[in-house]
Amino acid sequence: METRSHDHNGKVMLAHTLNSYSWDHLYKMSTCDEMTSCFYNTVMQMLDKFLPVQQTVVNKNDKPRVTRAFCRTIIRRQYAWTNGRTNDYQRYRNLATRQAKALQRRFYEKKVCDLRICDSRNWWSSFWARGCSLNLQVLPMQLQMVTCKL
Repeated sequence: METRSHDHNGKVMLAHTLNSYSWDHLYKMSTCDEMTSCFYNTVMQMLDKFLPVQQTVVNKNDKPRVTRAFCRTIIRRQYAWTNGRTNDYQRYRNLATRQAKALQRRFYEKKVCDLRICDSRNWWSSFWARGCSLNLQVLPMQLQMVTCKL
């Protein structure tokens, strides 16, 4: 999967470059199409420079709420464990636990919380009528598609 970088420094550099860029040559162009294509090409070049598109690997067995930052924390925790760094291990263990709880809470608030308000019988009947299975990758999309009657 390809995603654009979310690096904070890249965003700051992009904003600074966009702010300091001279757009005077756009006003000298004769047609709106030329202006639009020039603007689009310039912005895309800046985006590619400061926030490049990156290849990301998504494990199909991961839960939909798992983020790259959470995976990095787990990797650091395991590295500290294998190298006998107990202080680092405990710190990353506690951090991973806090991140897991926060991710689960955010996922619940986004996707599942409204189900309590909805008529659960109608929700499940519409869910199964679509021929869906309880695949973790499909479930979040189904939760977005189902409309609740309040």
